[in-house]
Amino acid sequence: MATTEVADISSYQEDTVAFMQELGKYAKSVIVKITEGSESGDAYVNPKAKDQVASGFKVFKTVGAYHYLKANSQKYGAADPVNEAKWFIKNLSAVGLNKKTVCAVDVEDASLMQNATADVNTFLQYMDQQGYSNLVVYGSASWFTSGRIEQDKLYKKTPIWVASYGTDEPGVDHANAWQYTDNGHGLHVDFSYDFDGTLLGDQSKSNNGGDTPTDALHQHAKQVYDYFNPKELSDAAICGILANFQHESGINPDQWQIGMPHTWAMSSSTGYGIAQFTPAGKIKAYADKVGKDVSDINTQLDYVWSQITATGGFYGGGKTLKQFAHDTDPKVAALDFLQGYEMHSKSTDALADRQSKAAAWWTLYNKGNAGTYGDGGNNNDDDVKSTPEGYTIQTKGQFTFNTNCRVRNTPKMSDAGLATYKTGQTVSYDQKEKNDNHFWLSYLGATGTRHYVPYANITKNTYFGTDTNPGDPIKKQQK
Repeated sequence: MATTEVADISSYQEDTVAFMQELGKYAKSVIVKITEGSESGDAYVNPKAKDQVASGFKVFKTVGAYHYLKANSQKYGAADPVNEAKWFIKNLSAVGLNKKTVCAVDVEDASLMQNATADVNTFLQYMDQQGYSNLVVYGSASWFTSGRIEQDKLYKKTPIWVASYGTDEPGVDHANAWQYTDNGHGLHVDFSYDFDGTLLGDQSKSNNGGDTPTDALHQHAKQVYDYFNPKELSDAAICGILANFQHESGINPDQWQIGMPHTWAMSSSTGYGIAQFTPAGKIKAYADKVGKDVSDINTQLDYVWSQITATGGFYGGGKTLKQFAHDTDPKVAALDFLQGYEMHSKSTDALADRQSKAAAWWTLYNKGNAGTYGDGGNNNDDDVKSTPEGYTIQTKGQFTFNTNCRVRNTPKMSDAGLATYKTGQTVSYDQKEKNDNHFWLSYLGATGTRHYVPYANITKNTYFGTDTNPGDPIKKQQK
């Protein structure tokens, strides 16, 4: 699930069952530090590990483990990473963990090589050869973005667990888990979002390579995204909607309000459906009127859309629907939808939970805000359609974005990207190109590599900001 939480602990934390029960109020699993260095080096073993693992299993279905890496083959020889893996394995058995255990390698120590990828891979390969298949690489976002850990070169595309505090997202594309705080729920413990089951040892739902997980929550979430995206809501706005639906119902269109009678009576206060429509009779009356199944998610989404597009239908919080549709921050969007549609108070109705859920959905669905409501252009449709893919013009100017847009190495929306231009930021360009249903700005980066950023969605005729030189890469038809 997108917002499944996992805690990770070391000798700084307690080893009691009571402590694990406290973690269990929020987390689905706990990951315990086992070792550090090698038997011939630091030979460190967490003195509480055995009891922490034992207590963990009394509360959680799974308990994971991590090793703090200090290997440096350049200084200590090619066998150094293997020696650390051997030390980890020796002590995994000693504390009662088997080969099905989620085993993370913590890559952050200053003693590591500047590019630690080769040593990490040597460690991973040895672990894999010994039968440990649930492997994970942990590191701060800066280690991945700077190239100290090269994600695309990791052994067997090992999943990654990214640490990034005080941010709305991990900051690294295709992260499988995100350690978002070192003081989760005020417990002074690291907490992470496990996006796809990696930290739970369930990689059957993995989204390595960018595929959406296929459990019921994600299937329904994709239906919601696919419904609202053509209606020109920004990715952030849709993530705000998803977060509110998840808080209300788990995005389950057949969810009755817990603890309330199952009744369609208009006089009841029972809620039903993805938005917990109250009374439930309201959505039932709508479904009957249009002749559709009340539990069908698209029926319910049609009802929501009819409400928020009606005159005065999006009326809480002071924002119009169009303003909400332009949101570029998923946390802001979660608040706007809470107030604008749910009509709830941010101070009394779990705003923090809704916003954390919005940030988690953002990591899965943000596509550079290609669906942003945007500003309409004046393209000649025939000219645009007849312009070949890759058509390029040499032109200089500056573009100021009114939404977040990803910088990419190729003019393809499928390109994971390497950075983001945020609302209000400006880029200087020397080239424009038509490709992949978008118009692109292009410029040379500091290293001489050409970069691309989309500035308009051609199908929707929407522009993602203002241009000092607004000509588009369109090949005019001969008259």
